[in-house]
Amino acid sequence: MCVATWTVCGRPFLVARRNLLIFDRPEYNKAMDESLYWAVLSSVFMWTTLYNIVCLLNPQQSYEWNSRIVTFIHGVVLVTLSGFFGFLYNPWPFTHPGGKTTVYETLTMILCIGYFIFDIFWCIYFFENENLFMIFHHAVTILGIFGSLYTERSGTEVNASIFGSEMSNPMLQIRWFMRETGKKYSAVYELNDFIFMFTFLMCRMVFGSYFMYCELVHPEPMNFFKVGSVCLWLVSFVFAVQIVNFAIFKYTKMYRRWRSKQSIFGSPERQVAGEQKDADRVKSVNGLHTDILNGGNIIGPQHDVRKRFMQNGVEHNS
Repeated sequence: MCVATWTVCGRPFLVARRNLLIFDRPEYNKAMDESLYWAVLSSVFMWTTLYNIVCLLNPQQSYEWNSRIVTFIHGVVLVTLSGFFGFLYNPWPFTHPGGKTTVYETLTMILCIGYFIFDIFWCIYFFENENLFMIFHHAVTILGIFGSLYTERSGTEVNASIFGSEMSNPMLQIRWFMRETGKKYSAVYELNDFIFMFTFLMCRMVFGSYFMYCELVHPEPMNFFKVGSVCLWLVSFVFAVQIVNFAIFKYTKMYRRWRSKQSIFGSPERQVAGEQKDADRVKSVNGLHTDILNGGNIIGPQHDVRKRFMQNGVEHNS
């Protein structure tokens, strides 16, 4: 195996050459490394500061509420940057992966990795069992972004992954906010829920699967990024299975509820026909005309006979 020797903390460090599992540096620049570390730390500080400002402005809300506000802002910013730079300035990720990272890709990845480092520490600090898989997801994302920043390679496909992964994020946060504020059964909630599930499955499972295939068969990307694409796809697959199961349960329940209402009340056409038939039945009972009085009491000839006999003081026995 062809390896390169680096000196890390005064000790030799072996790194496998490119297109093997571990990545190498095409050229070593100490000043560039220091600036990269400071940029990442500045990004972490920025997102942490934003979270603390949101907490100060919303002291009545929970920590998760304020964290999701930061997550929503992160999703909007990263989708905008990765989409704008990806379509206008970066190479096409499906056909030109594995190239040298551009300055636009570096900016996007620095902002993204800073958020994920902040959020992984937030998940650890407010640890719950459901956060464990999210911590693994964040760790895979951080490792992949850091690998691209460190090697200055494959920024194109990493930015494309950021765009596809974060596309459904704003809808997910809106969904959570609407549930917390009691708007779960509104039409807007249902529309947002459908858009979220559709966007997630299309971006991560449909386009994401084809994108992973392009990454694996292309000779240019390092194996580190190929393995990373598979790991990220597997994480997305777990989320997708959960979403599909939820969608099947939800829309099956809605369909059964709709069928139940139809069986009780019938279709609109049947309702109109039934109402007309009931009206005709009320107007004609055994060929005798009746009147509707006093909240729907039927006053017919037999009732008139009874009323006449009672007025004469005679008890009428039918």
